[in-house]
Amino acid sequence: MARGAVRSAVASLPRAELEAGGRLYEAAFRVRAWKVLLPDGAAALPRRLPEGEAEGARSGVPRPLRRETCRGELAHWITLAFAPVFVLWNPPWAIAVMTAYGILANVPCIVTQRYNRLRLAALARRAPA
Repeated sequence: MARGAVRSAVASLPRAELEAGGRLYEAAFRVRAWKVLLPDGAAALPRRLPEGEAEGARSGVPRPLRRETCRGELAHWITLAFAPVFVLWNPPWAIAVMTAYGILANVPCIVTQRYNRLRLAALARRAPA
């Protein structure tokens, strides 16, 4: 996918002032307590930045890492968007199981990607130029 297409697709993802730089995710979802339990998808993909690279955020890493969080979030939204297709050929019990799995497997990742991106953006604003 072209870089501009990713940017415009991510720009259209739902956003809210409520996010307050990630504080919503800390308060409502306690994301700091469980985000370390999620697998790091960067290890499976070539040319992706592993989460640990955030430590070098003051040396120019925030922009690429924020871009990676956008791609990751978009991938999980796209996965959820295809869920209705499974209704076409699966029995009701399978639809229920697959829907539950889709939500449980993707929503925590979406929340974590949004949280990380907001925190990186705040870090970038505080970093000296």
